[in-house]
Amino acid sequence: MVPNLSTYVWANLREHFSKSSAEEDLRFLQVARSTEETVSLYVFQKGCAAPVCQVKTVSNPEDADLLRCEYRALQQVRDRLSGTDLEDSIPRPLALADLDGSVVLVLSVLSGKPLSSILVRDSLWLLRGWGARRPLAHACNWLTRFQEATSDGARLFCWTLHDTPQNLILNYPGVDLKRYRGVIDRLARLTLEFQAPGVASHGDIQVGSLLLSRARLRVIDWSQYREAGHPLEDLLDMFFSAGALVSDCSGKSPFGFLTDPSFWLHDVFLESLAKHCSRINLKPDEVQSYLLSYAVRRLDRALAENDPRWAKQGLQLIENLVEHEHNLSAQLLTRLS
Repeated sequence: MVPNLSTYVWANLREHFSKSSAEEDLRFLQVARSTEETVSLYVFQKGCAAPVCQVKTVSNPEDADLLRCEYRALQQVRDRLSGTDLEDSIPRPLALADLDGSVVLVLSVLSGKPLSSILVRDSLWLLRGWGARRPLAHACNWLTRFQEATSDGARLFCWTLHDTPQNLILNYPGVDLKRYRGVIDRLARLTLEFQAPGVASHGDIQVGSLLLSRARLRVIDWSQYREAGHPLEDLLDMFFSAGALVSDCSGKSPFGFLTDPSFWLHDVFLESLAKHCSRINLKPDEVQSYLLSYAVRRLDRALAENDPRWAKQGLQLIENLVEHEHNLSAQLLTRLS
């Protein structure tokens, strides 16, 4: 633990502890979500079962910047959600400091069960979607309301992916590119330039960062927040993380929620996508184009992480999206009508 952390927490957050307590009464418990880069701790007060606050600490400069970004993001988002019932759905930033060579971020603690643990309750629940549809619907509803509450209509999201086919050819020599030649040629003919109403974006929504408590959703981990993102980005990130979770025990592709009608997540996704598009007035052809760009972005991540398995599945996703382009648009049109 960071030296003098207890003293810092006690001195700067005194109002959050009972008057009868002392610094010696503080207890720190490492959170299971901690990583090699970031240590996350719950701070308990003697005699209390619930944590008083959460502390994140890092010493690496790059990761330290993420904590600073998260602190600023939470301040901005809570300010924009002020006065709405969504304000308490995100953590309250309590303090940020450089302490003994480490950056320390102190947050309020949000209760709830991670959506990831709900999805993996057991294999049958996971494979058939039992009990998972309602939590995912809660998450989609929260996302729509969040975008409505934070969008001012002035920002514009722009995205260009004109170099993608060349990147695929140059960076995936282990993949049979002959099979995907038609897909690459199709991408080369596309003008992947998008403009859409810019909305506030969490930037990295995972099912593990969504907490559900008594039908109320809470969202944590805001270090990738952006003021202007594409209105579908967070929705796709959430379903992709759910698909990746399911793929571990089902053998299905984590991208299957987009094109595989036998995958229960596909139906849930289309229903959520249609509701989302109707509220933000996105047309099916605009959605289809962005789905392709999203698949390409996932390929870029696979390249950065040097993961050939994800790269191959990403190529298969693009192939499926191209082959099912009209079918997917038709399904969206049906649900939007």
